Amino acid sequence: MVYAKAPFANTAQVLGYLGRYTHKTAITNRRLVDFDGESVRFRWRDYAHGNTVKVMRLGAGEFIRRFLLHVLPKGFTRIRHYGLLANRFRARKLARCRELIGQPDPEPYEPESGPAMMLRLTGKDVTVCEQCGHGPLRQTPIPRTPPETVWQAARPRPP
Repeated sequence: MVYAKAPFANTAQVLGYLGRYTHKTAITNRRLVDFDGESVRFRWRDYAHGNTVKVMRLGAGEFIRRFLLHVLPKGFTRIRHYGLLANRFRARKLARCRELIGQPDPEPYEPESGPAMMLRLTGKDVTVCEQCGHGPLRQTPIPRTPPETVWQAARPRPP
């Protein structure tokens, strides 16, 4: 047996219903402008154009789809970085913490090449040929031939 709830009576009821589920999620109550029975209008901030506030209209189905992308499954908790790990001034705050506890700044990270990492981890030099022991091996591009050339090379031409 399927239970289908009766549709909403009016726009205020829809906005009230959504408002109960929007606290600290993707959209707040005050950003919802209206619902005309088919589409939802809401305010959003356009960071690419000087933080201007704009209004977007989406079909009800698309709005709900986008909204539900932000709803976490049961048992999950939304975690945001805050305090020392907040995005703004993170490097400055962590440097100050290291200074206060007397820990030196970490060494700058130098990316390691693939062959150097393989040599360090496995002791095997991948730049030397396994068959003859000579090296260093070099990558060379394999020339690509068009499919019709391959076909012509694979099959003799009819007389």
